Amino acid sequence: MSESSKAVSPTRLPMLEPKSSVPGTSVSRIDYSQCLEPVPFQGSRFLVEPGARSRVDSHDVAETWLIASGSGRLFHDGVEHRVEEGAAFYFRPNTEHFVENDGAVPLEIFSLWWLPKA
Repeated sequence: MSESSKAVSPTRLPMLEPKSSVPGTSVSRIDYSQCLEPVPFQGSRFLVEPGARSRVDSHDVAETWLIASGSGRLFHDGVEHRVEEGAAFYFRPNTEHFVENDGAVPLEIFSLWWLPKA
């Protein structure tokens, strides 16, 4: 895409095709390619269907989850936490976490992650 054809702020960003590594879950990454400047983070939207759980995840990036809808149980470094609409969570790098939807509606989570400053 040429510089002249890139969108200006605010830019509605498209979601990439959903992918799933675990039954009952899907992840759609946010496509930041239309932004005029480098974006210092990445993002996605993921859904966990009722009764399903995400895979255990641990990575070198810091991460924040914003719970858009639904409810469930978050397991972070072996400790259980309730998640519900409107809550936000921060994960330090290299900490294990996953979520289980114990509610009746899909659990929708927006995730942002970035490399922490050294």
